[in-house]
Amino acid sequence: MRKPDKAKRLVLIAVGIIFACYCLLLFFILFCRRIPTELDFEGYPYLSRIRNNINLIPFNTISEQLNDIINDSGYFERLAILNLSANILMFIPMGWFLPLLRSKLQRFSSFLTAVFVMIISVELVQLFTLTGSFDVDDLILNLSGAVIGFLLFQGMNWLRKTHIKYHSP
Repeated sequence: MRKPDKAKRLVLIAVGIIFACYCLLLFFILFCRRIPTELDFEGYPYLSRIRNNINLIPFNTISEQLNDIINDSGYFERLAILNLSANILMFIPMGWFLPLLRSKLQRFSSFLTAVFVMIISVELVQLFTLTGSFDVDDLILNLSGAVIGFLLFQGMNWLRKTHIKYHSP
């Protein structure tokens, strides 16, 4: 296998640095927005708190938030729009970076499996550290964002290959 030339290596290093910054930002958004305090444990047992922060019914939270958007013109409407859009948008870069940095993840099945495991892990860590909840709708929205990013990556890759194919000497 041929070694990438210096320019390609520099691009890969730059992309890797940008990806690392994105991952740090994502970590902060997912785990540091809300730090559990002593009040989280007073009179409210840990396991009860865990049980009350699980949603395994697909589209339950999404439908509640869509209902807030349709029927509320205030705080809950804005909160629902922010939550739904953020859960999609924050994983679009993941769908772009992973197949770019790991050629094995350019296959959709491998990509989907890796992102699914990653998001399930995030949801479980949020649940057990009391920094969030385990919501299957977050999984659906996050996966949707990652798939959008993956499709954008594949589309740009196809355009690049097509352009090179038809415009090279």
